[in-house]
Amino acid sequence: MRDGKYDEINKKKTPDIVKTIREFMKLMLNSLNYGF
Repeated sequence: MRDGKYDEINKKKTPDIVKTIREFMKLMLNSLNYGF
């Protein structure tokens, strides 16, 4: 039971982290484009 709950939490957290990283990458790329 405990492992199952832990896995569920990880599944929910991971996409958020990936989304954040992708958004950050987009912002960085946009900054570079405007910078040059």
